Amino acid sequence: MPPRLHLPLAAADPRALAALARDVRATGCDGMFLFEGAGDVFVQAAAVAQGLGDARLSTQIAVAFARNPMTLAYAANDLQLLTGGRFALGLGAQIRENVEERYGMPWAPPVSRMREYIQAIRAIFDNWYHDVPLHVEGRFVRHTRMQPMFRPARCDAGPPPVWLAAVGPAMTALAAECADGFVVFPLATGPYFDTVTRSALAEGRARRDDSAAPLELIAQAIVCVSDREEVLEQGRQRIRAQIGFYASTPAYAPIFAASGLEDLCDACAQLVRQQRWQALADAVFDDVVDAFAVLGPPKQVARKLHERLAWADDISLMLLDAPDLDALSRLVASWRDTTELSHA
Repeated sequence: MPPRLHLPLAAADPRALAALARDVRATGCDGMFLFEGAGDVFVQAAAVAQGLGDARLSTQIAVAFARNPMTLAYAANDLQLLTGGRFALGLGAQIRENVEERYGMPWAPPVSRMREYIQAIRAIFDNWYHDVPLHVEGRFVRHTRMQPMFRPARCDAGPPPVWLAAVGPAMTALAAECADGFVVFPLATGPYFDTVTRSALAEGRARRDDSAAPLELIAQAIVCVSDREEVLEQGRQRIRAQIGFYASTPAYAPIFAASGLEDLCDACAQLVRQQRWQALADAVFDDVVDAFAVLGPPKQVARKLHERLAWADDISLMLLDAPDLDALSRLVASWRDTTELSHA
């Protein structure tokens, strides 16, 4: 089966999301996703959940440690009901500074804590869907009470799958061991995926329950799609700035190191220390953009995505500009033509 294509939903005002979702769905994409930005990702998902048609909806990602497993389970189950069983709960850890200083939540070793979160969410779903007594007592979470009046409605499709985003090998192995899907960071689909991620996935799969469904691989790709050269150049500049921001973040340094770009990380980190945010784009050259992102007309983007990411089950497109719905519709059509030819 060829990879499914997912498009993003992003709006500063959640009141605009329902109309945006209808427009994005009209492109013919297989699914849509939301990310935790300037708003609550679950409120945003509820705003679009009943207008999906037969498309999937996922969070890529919701910040797990800003919440607890019970609140995550309630929100995910509500969205599974609202979407008719087509929701996926995508979780991520976020960096320590955001967890402590933006969300005001305590920090703990993220891999061990995420393991408990996923196990707790599954235990809660087992209680709601299979009447298994709820008893979770871990180092970081504790859930031991569930009165009948607090059990939510059950979706005929069952509880939603739990996806986990990761960059480092330990969290990646955890995703392969415990999650239903692994969300691949958009810069980590090239050399880093081949040199680090594949072995971490193999390690996690070796610990995976034999009765579990196969792990779904969700690749993220930064793209700019247009027939107009000026639009592509504007998109290239924004992508430069985004890559520069990632390069300045220590957590992503191993990704750049796998491509021999340690000097770029040092340069961008220095710019951030100097508060020269506008200069980040200038530090990123075209060859780096082309290594980490895909830009071009719809047919060209479809072909490049297929060449780079044919191993994925789902491909989620990261757009840094407002969506060009006409170009995206032609991209989806070209994608279907490309993948049908390759699977003929």
